[in-house]
Amino acid sequence: MKVTLSYGKPSNKSWKVKGGDANTLFANLNKNGFWGRYRSNGSASWSGKGAKIDTVKLTAKPVVLMPSWTEYSKVKAGQKSWDKMWKALKKHEDNHHTIFDTSAKAFKKKLEAEGDLDPKDMKKVWETYQKDAQKLQDDYDKKSKHGKNEGVILDAW
Repeated sequence: MKVTLSYGKPSNKSWKVKGGDANTLFANLNKNGFWGRYRSNGSASWSGKGAKIDTVKLTAKPVVLMPSWTEYSKVKAGQKSWDKMWKALKKHEDNHHTIFDTSAKAFKKKLEAEGDLDPKDMKKVWETYQKDAQKLQDDYDKKSKHGKNEGVILDAW
């Protein structure tokens, strides 16, 4: 079976957050439900002759969404704290991409070793992969407390 992976590094996008002081900024970061976010936006397609799958393509358009503090240039006192938090958050979100990349490569290897699959079995294998890959992401967030254990905190100023 021929298996291809098609994706690159995540594109970077931002969302705006307001706050003229640490408490307001913190509260507004929390209103969103997340500070940063990673999405692989992965999908798979497969084809073959008859009942046998011979080609599988896993594609993704990964995105890292990061906060952009609208008052950054006006609040000098908070810049050091923001920069430290933002750097740790970016690393955390990039780690999510590494987890995706590792799991996608393992999925490819597993499929190549699997051999013959019919479309029904392939659908089950894909669904299992998606659940397992999401569990890896969730376990990472649980272990890191969504990055807090890695420095994703906003110090008061």
